Amino acid sequence: MPVLTPASPGGLAWGDGALWVACLSDGKIYKVNPHMSPSDPNHILAELENGAFDPFALTYGGGYLWVSDLGTGLIHKVNPHTGAVVASIDAPGVAPHSLLGSMGIVLVAPMGLAWDDGLLWVATGSTLYKLEPNTGNVVASIPSPGTSPFGLTFDGRYLWNADQNGSLKGRLYRMAAP
Repeated sequence: MPVLTPASPGGLAWGDGALWVACLSDGKIYKVNPHMSPSDPNHILAELENGAFDPFALTYGGGYLWVSDLGTGLIHKVNPHTGAVVASIDAPGVAPHSLLGSMGIVLVAPMGLAWDDGLLWVATGSTLYKLEPNTGNVVASIPSPGTSPFGLTFDGRYLWNADQNGSLKGRLYRMAAP
């Protein structure tokens, strides 16, 4: 059963008792009650839109949404109640990233974000960085096991990385987080 059917849904995050969905096509971040039917008009709990950036990767941590900006390579700390950008940090290692190279789509942004007990994991280029989120300082980094790190999540023990591998035939990696 589809919960939400926006065009170009991107990053997903769980926080504040709801599912958050970043949608590139309309520049919005949706807060969704996944237990309600999409036909119920109340299943979308909030729509955040500030028009200042193109949301892509997404995670929830420390009471905030952390959102990568597809056009600038910045990571924004977003108030989940108002949609206001509270702070922004530069993502390390950001360079044009070829997504599905055969389609000729080039993106400039962190491709994955994950929250890890007060620190922020960021997938850019061929490296996974662990950042202090208030300063953007790199605490640790590890090479990506694949060529195109995309989605990230942290389960409390392992860092999980979905890798596009330059095509639609990607891989999912599990790594011990430093």
